[in-house]
Amino acid sequence: MANEIKFKDGELVKLETQIKRRLEQAINNSNLLTQVGEYLVKNIKGEARLGKGYSDTKATEQTRLKPLEKSTIKRREEIGKINPNGTLFNPKKSNLTITGKTLESISFEASNTKPLLTITADGDHPGYIQKNGKRTKSAPFRDILKWQAEKGRNIFGISTRMYGSVVKMIKAHLRRELK
Repeated sequence: MANEIKFKDGELVKLETQIKRRLEQAINNSNLLTQVGEYLVKNIKGEARLGKGYSDTKATEQTRLKPLEKSTIKRREEIGKINPNGTLFNPKKSNLTITGKTLESISFEASNTKPLLTITADGDHPGYIQKNGKRTKSAPFRDILKWQAEKGRNIFGISTRMYGSVVKMIKAHLRRELK
């Protein structure tokens, strides 16, 4: 004989509402968003330093950053002699690391009201000191990253590996929260 589960009128609706509320609270948890945000920013910066970027048409398709032109390499060599360099600076490498300030400007912001994570690049690059001692004009980091993406050096995306890790983080968090 099969076991039957009987519900009183309205109990199933009440249970469904409670489950939805607990799930929404678990997903909108600031600790989860912070953990995911820190992971994504760290990996975006790390992959850019290694010269990895993303396709313009598919944000999950990882590519090498487009090689630099000879004139750019020459200009980077000159800039590197005069300005403080980032630890991974190489004038021939296309990895946004002359000083490292552009990559370091990348951060995240977690919403307090919904499960939303925004990756941003805030602030302005101060510009570079040139041979004549004058400084190039400053530019917002966002504009620098946009210009680099237009040149085939898009660093924003989520690789299959990163996506899998984020899914694992979310699953583990939900298991803990919904016990």
